[in-house]
Amino acid sequence: MVKPFSLDDELSKACKNGNLAMAQELVRQGADISSSHSGSPPLFRAAHSGHAEVVRWLLKKGADVNGRNSVGSTALMGAAEQGKLDCVEALLEAGADKTPKNEHGLTARDYAVRNNRGSILATLDRNPDEVVFSWRVNDRTLQEVFNFAHKERVTLIRKSADGPVEAVTRESFSEITDRAKLREAFEKYRSKGGTRTEEEVFSSGDILRKPRLGR
Repeated sequence: MVKPFSLDDELSKACKNGNLAMAQELVRQGADISSSHSGSPPLFRAAHSGHAEVVRWLLKKGADVNGRNSVGSTALMGAAEQGKLDCVEALLEAGADKTPKNEHGLTARDYAVRNNRGSILATLDRNPDEVVFSWRVNDRTLQEVFNFAHKERVTLIRKSADGPVEAVTRESFSEITDRAKLREAFEKYRSKGGTRTEEEVFSSGDILRKPRLGR
């Protein structure tokens, strides 16, 4: 039985080790997902260690995507420094700010440059008109890039998150059969400040079928 006063520390360890089940149980018992008692919040610990599944879970539970550790570093900085591409993408999808500097005067991009993290740098410099989804399928990484400037989806298959591209397919937005996925990408695009309207992205039928709240 974990003692109450050590719940936050145990959560920090679980996130650092990628133990999602333990993290979930500790939060159920009352651990604080925003605690920095150990020097860094759990989100930083998970991102720095490359545990994207834990990162996504913490974000869904309400962890501050731009929370800082004792030296002012964000989870995005930690993931960029260590070359954890899946975590960088998860954080960016959740709205992580790329511009803050820590007490050493460094941004996430600075860490990518200093540590020669080419794939991280490319991701951080990605076109703001793009929305990216990434997940593992068996032993490969599948990435979907929705480009709202060109109104097309590019699907990439890689052996690893930052490995070379093994296969590429392209399709215009009008060709995408999974309209719910396009809708999800559009909502993320708009939340990032995207300026294209529904009428520019969807057909009139898609707009009419859009789920509505209330009566």
